[in-house]
Amino acid sequence: MQSLNELEGKTLAGTYPLGRLLRREGDVAWFATHLQNKPATIFVAEGLQDEDQLIARLEAVSRVKHANVVGIDKVGRARLDGSSIVYAIEEATEENLAEVLRERPLSADETTQIIESLIAGLTVLHEHGLVNGHISAANIFAIGDTVKLRSDCVRKLTPAQRSNPEAYDQDIGDMGALIFEALTQRRLTSPDEPAIAKLPVPFRAIVQSAVTGRWGLTDIATALRKPSLAANHPVPATTEASKAAPPKAAILNPPVIESTQRPTGQPSTTQPRSKNVGVRILAILAMVAALGIFYYFNRISHHAPTLAQDQTLAQTPAQVQGQVSDASSAPAQPAAPVSQAAPAHTEASSAPSADGDHKIWRVVVYTYAYEAEAEKKAAAIVKAHPDWKPETFSPNGHGPYLVTVGGPMDRKAAFRFREKAVAEGLPSDSYAQNYSH
Repeated sequence: MQSLNELEGKTLAGTYPLGRLLRREGDVAWFATHLQNKPATIFVAEGLQDEDQLIARLEAVSRVKHANVVGIDKVGRARLDGSSIVYAIEEATEENLAEVLRERPLSADETTQIIESLIAGLTVLHEHGLVNGHISAANIFAIGDTVKLRSDCVRKLTPAQRSNPEAYDQDIGDMGALIFEALTQRRLTSPDEPAIAKLPVPFRAIVQSAVTGRWGLTDIATALRKPSLAANHPVPATTEASKAAPPKAAILNPPVIESTQRPTGQPSTTQPRSKNVGVRILAILAMVAALGIFYYFNRISHHAPTLAQDQTLAQTPAQVQGQVSDASSAPAQPAAPVSQAAPAHTEASSAPSADGDHKIWRVVVYTYAYEAEAEKKAAAIVKAHPDWKPETFSPNGHGPYLVTVGGPMDRKAAFRFREKAVAEGLPSDSYAQNYSH
């Protein structure tokens, strides 16, 4: 088949004219077209070994109808110039966020609106057992006044993966990196980037907790609604339940990339706004008292923070809000002795779990239906990058067969290696995934 760049003017499936080439990414491209006399975009993928899997993924996301996800109207297979290709007819998009960020960073209100759109779009994808895996400024589009998340790149989760909160970590981590870029016009290269600490409230806590896997969508949504909680508790540990149960997308309004007006937040249905102010004052006083106690005991015995402080740091914003709401009516309790203090629990991504299971992350760069094709691609990567340890990997002992690089590693190392691999020429849709052995 001709190069994708030379397909302009061809007609696909005898129906869809391939107009102007909009963009290209590896073996896929997007062309302007029309559907029932309306502007549309046609996604074209050529020369794939896993066409059936690609069609299944596209058909799955075509059933997702949501304001913040680019809609897919039709999926099919056709032959063009003697080659089989897969295509999808999508909504016509306008500018993308990367184009805006080349000119200027986003304001705090605009960034909040982008986050709300991403939460809404990701929530509905995750509820359908799909992960995006490609959250970046170039894949965030505007259609009129609505922000849209690219959808033709999704991956389907297995039933076992759907119940594992870690399966959604890449989407949430990539969203955190995107927020950093939106505010600074700089790409985030490390979760330890010092500039994160300079971001305004609540974005500092959101970025830090998203890229380190501590927060899920529920926690991020809570931090947006209650910025004071994010300021006071920037790095809480997330419960498995909060990551597995994202907020319903219907509560969020579709926002705008260019708009500087943020929708007015709804007051709490559980207490009047005047009471919220009083609760905040009580919370501040409680924090000052806690700091004084900490300072006193630290000077005397150099012990760790009190049990009450450790328990607070281990909570999500939603849990902290529930405690603050009860502060005005609950009687004061004596502080636990320092000798009873227990450190907050943390877990390294590469450490064994209680049952001896290890958390192993791999960087997946290609997916094939046949093992021979995967082995061939791995051998080709060896010639160009022998130090990348390319190998063929099958999570289930059968197809699909994954080509991975870097070998087994922990979560942080996997995401760093993914960035390096993409920067040196491997596909931009490469992703890091956790596999427990």
